Amino acid sequence: MPLGIPAMPNVHSHAFQRDLRGAGERSERPDDDFWSWREGMYALAERLDPAGMREVAGRVYAEMAAAGYGAVGEFHYVHHRPDGTPYEEPNAMALALVEAAAAGLTIVLLPAAYARGGHPRFRDASVDDYLARVDALRLAGHAVGVAAHSVRAVPADWLREIAGYAATHGLVRHVHAHEQPRELDECRAEHGCSPIELLDRTGFLSDRTTVVHGIHVEDRDVSLLADTGSIVASCPTTEGNLGDGYFPALRYRDAGVRIAIGSDSNVVVDPFEELRELETGARRERRTRHALLAADGHLWGAVCRNGLDSLGLDGLGEVTIDADHPRLRGVPAEDFGRALVMSGSADIVVPVRRAISSGSTFENAIGYSRAIVHDNWVHVSGTTGFDYAAMTIAADVVEQAEQCLRNVEAALTEAGCTFDDVVRVRYMLPNRADFEPCWPVLRRAFDAPRPAATMIECGLLDPRARIEIEVTARRT
Repeated sequence: MPLGIPAMPNVHSHAFQRDLRGAGERSERPDDDFWSWREGMYALAERLDPAGMREVAGRVYAEMAAAGYGAVGEFHYVHHRPDGTPYEEPNAMALALVEAAAAGLTIVLLPAAYARGGHPRFRDASVDDYLARVDALRLAGHAVGVAAHSVRAVPADWLREIAGYAATHGLVRHVHAHEQPRELDECRAEHGCSPIELLDRTGFLSDRTTVVHGIHVEDRDVSLLADTGSIVASCPTTEGNLGDGYFPALRYRDAGVRIAIGSDSNVVVDPFEELRELETGARRERRTRHALLAADGHLWGAVCRNGLDSLGLDGLGEVTIDADHPRLRGVPAEDFGRALVMSGSADIVVPVRRAISSGSTFENAIGYSRAIVHDNWVHVSGTTGFDYAAMTIAADVVEQAEQCLRNVEAALTEAGCTFDDVVRVRYMLPNRADFEPCWPVLRRAFDAPRPAATMIECGLLDPRARIEIEVTARRT
């Protein structure tokens, strides 16, 4: 039985870290911790370019949409070339993320300021350079907030400037804080206070602020978050994976601090699992079963509302779940909200069929879509060599084949795929003699692993068309 529930906002993601799955678990040293984990993360960040960022983000965003997330706050800090020099388009990496999110997810860009430490490609030369990039994204109409990576990476004067800019333009503001004890020790040594106290002093805390992690806190820190109306984002699967510590959920509940969730490193993409770990961690915190779910039997909805506030969104609509899934079958209606948290998982979400258009006038005239995305499958319709922007077609069959592939690639990209994900291809040509001249072009597109293929000699609707290509891909 299909049932609609609110789509969950994912308020904290580093999309590229999805490719640390497995590799990030190579723990061969007894002192392996968050700080040593960063070495592998830096090596991964070193290898990225805008195309690579778009590809990995497309994969993980498609996974998020299929799991029940409706929006992502992308807290991104891989801004520049590996040597730290800006790209010709200073927001090239951010725009790659926007393109990737076209796979069916609302994205709020949270470009992170980084002044010191880390990798050269994370850092901006000045806070003005950072804010200029944010301004360009904002003026171009992208949903954007501001972020300070952390108080160890961003000095106090930058925090004041960023907070002031956010206040002027009504933007949400995010920051990592209180994830690791070392971070607290360094902040106290430099500023004589905790990170949350520093954020308060610099005007960064507000009812539009999200503090990510907030694990190692004292009563004064919790009071400041409550007094300013700030939100805390917990990322339970990542915090457990990195050995960050125990999130003090019940201390926040008692103080009236709102809690949202994020997938962070994307080692797991499942909002149900994040919420369940949040709840079970709270129960362990005080060895009680009267925790977050007891306070609000509709914990999913409460965390959704907090997530919308964290990202500055008004709403996301619904995702459909299978209420007759074995995980939920037979649950009484009055207990469904509780079972959703404690028994649900991403596999109860019903796949959504989504259409992709090329803008061709043929689609409306004939009644079809350039591509259909259903679950992890992408079906791209037979595609000719028309340049849809100009509605022209070359006379040469090889040029037509090249344009066919550009058209197919555009649909695959929007679906979060590449040619590497293609498992089946069909070539349709009126004249079989035209096929062999196209082989070099086709080999370049479908290199390895090579898909299954069929060549069909048949007539095509437009007499100018000499080749048509249809593909099926499976998102991985």
